[in-house]
Amino acid sequence: MLKAGAFRERLMTWISDPASMMGRPINGFPLLQEALKGIRPGELTILTGPTGTGKTTWLSQLTLDLAKAGMSTLWGSFEIPNDVLVKKMLSQHTGQPFDGMDTTTVAQHLNYLGELPLYFMPYFGSTSMSAILDCMDAHVREARVEHIILDNLQFFLSGQADSSVDKYRLQDRAIHELRHFATSRGVHVTVVVHPRKEEPGAELTVESISGSAKITQEADVVLLLQRRKPGAKGDGPETRIDVVKNRFDGTLTRVGMKFCPASLKYEETGKVEVTKARKYNKSAANTSDTIERQQPGSVSHTISVL
Repeated sequence: MLKAGAFRERLMTWISDPASMMGRPINGFPLLQEALKGIRPGELTILTGPTGTGKTTWLSQLTLDLAKAGMSTLWGSFEIPNDVLVKKMLSQHTGQPFDGMDTTTVAQHLNYLGELPLYFMPYFGSTSMSAILDCMDAHVREARVEHIILDNLQFFLSGQADSSVDKYRLQDRAIHELRHFATSRGVHVTVVVHPRKEEPGAELTVESISGSAKITQEADVVLLLQRRKPGAKGDGPETRIDVVKNRFDGTLTRVGMKFCPASLKYEETGKVEVTKARKYNKSAANTSDTIERQQPGSVSHTISVL
């Protein structure tokens, strides 16, 4: 039986050394780091965004930065082949298009990437959860992997359900098992999930994530990668990442980003002002705190999520 005093040591650490309670810092995206306070063990992150918004490219940059900082990472790339993913990473590492590199340059930088604590699952397309979990378990035990990327849920479960009802049950079961793995093994698991079909140009919300509400209920962090279509009306950056759920401390934010096609890298451009409180589905998102906003030339303010 547990009573309040059982948590004394952790609570005192929050006061004496709060930095130790945070996760691995996201140095490449300081505004995102400000909101999320790092990548923590035992958590599940869900990332979604329309097709072509750059989810895999952004995650590639994030994990490459984290691997350079010593965070051991395992990639499960089920939508694009591993060699295509590594090709992206080479461009992001060198800052130049892959097509402009010669064989000597590729070999040199590939050797560098090979020294990083960066691993890849030997799977592509539809893959059983048992195979994925066994691979994750082996890498956690043998390579001390701390962060696992699964890109994406729909691809590795494709063709394994007989009906739409079975498909959602299969997705729920997969998310439950991944949630349990993250918690029990003390690793961070990030899963890419495709959104439902939306009206052209419509912004995503937490309710846009395809599947049942269990996906966002189980998640500790939910990220939406938004991209305004060329020629579409509206202010603000063309690309934006929204933190719409953050179980750690409730901080939510929107961060504008600029994309460089040559290096395949994103750069933060600043916090995006939230001009109107948005109604998020608490039963699906479990978000009840605040969205940060920042006026040009002013300090950050907050507005309540209704």
